[in-house]
Amino acid sequence: EGRISFADLGLWDDKTAFALKKVVDFIHLHSPIHLGIQLSHAGRKASTDLGWKPDRYIAPDAPNGWQTFAPSAEPLIAGGTIPKELSRNEIKAIVRQFAQAAKRAVDIGFNLVELHAAHGYLMHQFFLLLPSPTG
Repeated sequence: EGRISFADLGLWDDKTAFALKKVVDFIHLHSPIHLGIQLSHAGRKASTDLGWKPDRYIAPDAPNGWQTFAPSAEPLIAGGTIPKELSRNEIKAIVRQFAQAAKRAVDIGFNLVELHAAHGYLMHQFFLLLPSPTG
């Protein structure tokens, strides 16, 4: 449930890792380039249509939509889908899933793994809950 759109690439299980490994192996076969991958969880920004389509956000009960999750039950935009507030156990599960995805990335040949914690994605949403030092 952490991808931004239904068409996103991911490393959420061994099947998706195996498919991506074919691409990584092909690149390594033809180039000495080092490869990196960015892992993220979209949080309340998830469940969207393809980026070039208007009215991008998809309701959880609509085709290609799903329930979003966030640090609080606040929608991304006024009148938007209300995400489910994550429990401590759900947060711990997401941390484990990030670790599993990072391990898969290294196992299939990526040289660098970045956890994306900006631009309003899930980790950034937690930072936005912190009080402002300027008040």
